This record gives sequence, C-alpha cells and structure tokens, in this order.
Amino acid sequence: MLRVQEDDLEWDDNNLPSYQGEPFTGESVETTNDGRLLSLTTYVDGLDEGPFRVWSGDGVLVVEGTSRRGRAVGVSREWYPSGAPKIEREYSEQGELLRYRSWDEDGTVTEDYVRPSGG
Repeated sequence: MLRVQEDDLEWDDNNLPSYQGEPFTGESVETTNDGRLLSLTTYVDGLDEGPFRVWSGDGVLVVEGTSRRGRAVGVSREWYPSGAPKIEREYSEQGELLRYRSWDEDGTVTEDYVRPSGG
C-alpha cells in the first residue's frame, strides 16, 4: 500500500485528498523529525477507508478508529496522555452515532448518551 506524508497530499474544495492529480488511495502519515508516527489515515479513492490513529509527540496513542466511505464506523476512542479513557463513540455501519461516552481525567463519567431505539 502506498504511504505518503500528509503534506504531500493536495486537498480539493470538498476536503478530499489527491496525490499526483488522482484521488488518493493509500496511507497518509504525519511524522516527527526523527520519524516517529504522529498520525495515520487510510484512504481509498479520496475517502477515509480503514483505520485512523493519532499519537502524541511522545508516542502515546491518543485517538483510534475506523472509517468506511468517509464516515466513522464501529468504535472510536480517545485517551488522555496518561492513558486513561477520554471519549468513546460507537457508530453504525452507516456512520450514525449510536453511543457517546466521555470521562474526566480521574475516570468519572461526564456524559453517557445512547441513541434511542428506532431513531
């Protein structure tokens, strides 16, 4: 799979990436000066498709999720730098938000939303 630096992508008016004049298919990465990953996003024909991840400057995973056809699907998670959970979102296969939970840094739930059935 083609892997390019995010800075090498061009973005159209709809915020879709292209590479060398074509809708981008592959992995886009951002790295530190010494080559450590800061972000990774997978694209197919210019749409987010597959895993995405973001790391802090010191290498701690802080965001992780999956996209299909440009929409978040499944479970995406965010963490505080300490590794404690920060936000968890659950999406349907169509990208509809089904559940949202958030925590403060001490682990106390600050929000817990569940989409009503049938809605």
